[in-house]
Amino acid sequence: MHAERDAIAKYVVPRLNDALREYGISVMVTDLRWGINTQDIEESLRERKVLRRCLDAITETRPYFVALIGARYGWEPPMQLMQNLLSDLPDSDKSLLQGEVKSVTELEILLGALRDPETLSHSFFCLRDDNAYATLPPETRSIFTTDPKGKQKRLKKRIVKACTDSDACTLIEYTPKWNEEKKGFESLSYLIDSLYQAIHADILHTFSHEQAELTSYESYAREEVLMRERSLDSFYGRQAVLKELTEFIEDFYRGANPDLRLHGLILEGDSGSGKSALYAKLCQALKEKGFIPLSFSAGLDRNSTSDRWMLLYLNTQINKLLNRERIEDDKSPETIFISGINNLLKEGLRPVVVIDSLDSFRYRDYVDTLKFIPLTVPYICTTTPQIIGIRVQPLPQTYKVLQLTPFTEYEAQELVNVILKLHHKELPPNLIDLLMHKDNEGIPAHAMPIWIIQALNILMELGSQDFRTIYEIKSASEGQIYAYL
Repeated sequence: MHAERDAIAKYVVPRLNDALREYGISVMVTDLRWGINTQDIEESLRERKVLRRCLDAITETRPYFVALIGARYGWEPPMQLMQNLLSDLPDSDKSLLQGEVKSVTELEILLGALRDPETLSHSFFCLRDDNAYATLPPETRSIFTTDPKGKQKRLKKRIVKACTDSDACTLIEYTPKWNEEKKGFESLSYLIDSLYQAIHADILHTFSHEQAELTSYESYAREEVLMRERSLDSFYGRQAVLKELTEFIEDFYRGANPDLRLHGLILEGDSGSGKSALYAKLCQALKEKGFIPLSFSAGLDRNSTSDRWMLLYLNTQINKLLNRERIEDDKSPETIFISGINNLLKEGLRPVVVIDSLDSFRYRDYVDTLKFIPLTVPYICTTTPQIIGIRVQPLPQTYKVLQLTPFTEYEAQELVNVILKLHHKELPPNLIDLLMHKDNEGIPAHAMPIWIIQALNILMELGSQDFRTIYEIKSASEGQIYAYL
């Protein structure tokens, strides 16, 4: 199923993310057939690690499940291994998997799709038609059609019956063509289109209450929340900086800052150094501590490059907090903002203005001085270097500038671990080492979180054959690995 898995990763998922972005929805696929390092593990433990990782991934990604089903039943783990794994599962899953030995594929389908009506209703079965094997040479056909006990045929019948009886899941039957020269299946456009349409419709139906026409503010709010969620998924490190930022806010509201005019911190860092991820983490941390972050990330869309639009957006957020329906249209956005801040303070709330990417504003009426933020509330902004004092000039003595230092190699390594865990994957140590130490004009890659994240996102699209090949190049040079990728 290499061709089908590649098609899902490279065509279906990108189309889904493009179509669902306006709803604040992001789709990520976990492929259970590659990405687990077993080469450095003794043989007796390999099978258990692979199976355990697959079952864990299914549990964590419920209720959505895509099954690619051909004519091969697949590997059946030994009964002892099955018993060991079943002992770790909840009782409801144990009863589902007990009985005769089953292939890993059937175990995954039972646990991920046929478990209950909820998982079945969000399951998508892609059945490769048996006619697809008709033109294969006999020696090749035997690889794809191994089912000596007829278990695969029974599994297919069970799936078709479940879908027919419930009318809830999606069944896609397709007939790819074999390319003898490339030794693989192709002509998968029907599968790609059908699977995309089915998943897209299912997700929109699930989130149908969110399908009302959005205002520009609501659309931006969803995009901003989605950006923060993505950043938090792969956030690691920066604990010292995060502590300094949150303590500054706490000291401000305790009246512990010696300089009463000081109410702002501006965090400077190069592009790709992790400022936006820190912004997302800071907003989360402030909420957990009982503050009200009035957050805005500039540059997410065309509207958000205008600081006037930013104030209009923040005013709508303040109105919601104050349970007001309308904004006073006869006053300037700055006047309304300051009035709203004062009202939040009167209600006993503790607002904090948090603005990400000051350098992304193209239209500036207010951020040039930041005077629209009253001295009665603290603020934290992020920006690239050479903006403060040139394009943005806050009032003297009202702010401090902090420099965001590059990622350490240890932080970068932990970031890699976090992202791989998120995707339920592992990568060979030589490839990770290569990513960490790639040099860009004297700056090692591990110093730039965005490089690591983007490189790993690309590697997550590798197929199982790619994964095995890279693992075999254990002593490869940088040039060899890059040439292969």
